[in-house]
Amino acid sequence: NRMAHDIEELTAARRAMIDAVSHDLRTPLARLRYRLEAIKAGAEVQPTVAAIERDLGSIDELIEEWLTMSSLNRSGMHMELQPLEIVPWLERLVSEYRSPAGLIEVVNSTGVLFPLLDADSYYLGRAVGNLISNSLRYGGQRVRLTLEWINGVARLHVDDDGPGIPVSERLRLLQPFERLEASRNRSTGGFGLGLAITAMILRAHGGQV
Repeated sequence: NRMAHDIEELTAARRAMIDAVSHDLRTPLARLRYRLEAIKAGAEVQPTVAAIERDLGSIDELIEEWLTMSSLNRSGMHMELQPLEIVPWLERLVSEYRSPAGLIEVVNSTGVLFPLLDADSYYLGRAVGNLISNSLRYGGQRVRLTLEWINGVARLHVDDDGPGIPVSERLRLLQPFERLEASRNRSTGGFGLGLAITAMILRAHGGQV
């Protein structure tokens, strides 16, 4: 009975994921069809082609996120852990996100001048990058990354000056394709996979979000 229940839950989860992917693909595909028809009807080509490229970018982004999640879900998936000089690594990572509209700060509160952290550089970069992207997309103007050692455990806080996520919603948003209602507007981007991927990467490192 337990095995049957587990199989039923797995089947339901897969069906929900397929439905969610189909839903998120359907919107840019519908826009592509509309834009192609507009070109045939004589619409101005250059801005329409630019919009088509944005739609194709959205599809590429969804597929990349989906493939990342599938690889993390694979049986036997493991992280390639290597010692990282974590503070300069974080500074290099956040430098990719700097913009005139936002200021990102890295704070070393470990009490160690050059702390080392065993981590998979690629996947940890994906996890922290997802949090930074969310802060820039939904937060305010400032983002701060604070690294701490607490009882032998590394903690990285990614804080912004936006409204934040209600405590009651946080566990739900770690599930694939879950979003806050305010973030469902496609003008802000996102597919509801970033936090789920971050949670999976941290679990694979022996940690948690």
